[in-house]
Amino acid sequence: MKLVLERLTQAVADCKSTVDSAITLIQGLVEKLQEAQGDPAAMHSLITELDAITQTLADAVAANTETPAEEPPAEEPETPVDFGGNVIS
Repeated sequence: MKLVLERLTQAVADCKSTVDSAITLIQGLVEKLQEAQGDPAAMHSLITELDAITQTLADAVAANTETPAEEPPAEEPETPVDFGGNVIS
């Protein structure tokens, strides 16, 4: 049990560190965007950087997120028919 708790504690610390890094990154981008106002080339560069960072973050989240098990499709209720194959209403 102690080993499980140690691993869980480390996983939480790692996650917090990752979240803190993401927050710092986002705050830095906000500052860069504010500084680049009025400079189209700088804005384009920041947009490209933001797109790349966003994709990297999305890929990391997707890679570390469990996907729920797919539920089997709901079965259609059987339509009652008589012996001649005629639908009974």
